[in-house]
Amino acid sequence: MNAELISMQTAVQYLPRLHTAAWKILPITNSIREFAQAVCLVTLGNSSEEADCIFNSAREKAEHIFVPKGSHFIKADTLKGLSGIDLKDRNLRIGTPEAIESWLRGHAHAVSSRTLAAIKFLRRQGGEILLVADQTSELGIIFRTA
Repeated sequence: MNAELISMQTAVQYLPRLHTAAWKILPITNSIREFAQAVCLVTLGNSSEEADCIFNSAREKAEHIFVPKGSHFIKADTLKGLSGIDLKDRNLRIGTPEAIESWLRGHAHAVSSRTLAAIKFLRRQGGEILLVADQTSELGIIFRTA
């Protein structure tokens, strides 16, 4: 597979640093590094300030990301819907839990009960919650408390 290695320093030049509260990333099915890489990839196509902040929260843990040639970014201006990236053999999305649940249903999959319980717990804490998924399952939760 032809891939272009993008260092975190290079990628950061495209996304401004923000002074907003840091997002926390909670992997469900992958290592923290693999999940952070997925988080960086799904936020590259989103032009919102929230996406910039999420990218910055994940970039140090990701170490580096690969953007294969021919990848297609799913662009958005907010995180209320879905944004992400279509890779050769994998589609990654970020969005609200409801948007991700709907997207996974469209691929004949569902969010696990474990993740739904974590979302319910985090909602009681207040703040914002996003999910990252590929076409088969959720990969992790991104959140920040109020």
